[in-house]
Amino acid sequence: MTVAALKEGLGVGYLPCFLGDSDPALIRYREPEMQHNLGLWLLYHRDLRNTKRVTLFREHMQREIKSIAPLFEGENRSQHCSRS
Repeated sequence: MTVAALKEGLGVGYLPCFLGDSDPALIRYREPEMQHNLGLWLLYHRDLRNTKRVTLFREHMQREIKSIAPLFEGENRSQHCSRS
């Protein structure tokens, strides 16, 4: 709902960089503020922590997320985004 409201011009709001920067209908209002950085968590049940499938999935996700880290960190803005 927030994205739809922002796209309709109904105000300003905080969005994760990967979401706002990838949408050509949105313009970044200001640079990301560290106080809003909550990190990225990958959660799984403690009983499954050491199972092969969870370990492989966790390793895969860590590699994939690392490869697109600039997008999550607001450093890889699309060409359509203008600096404010």
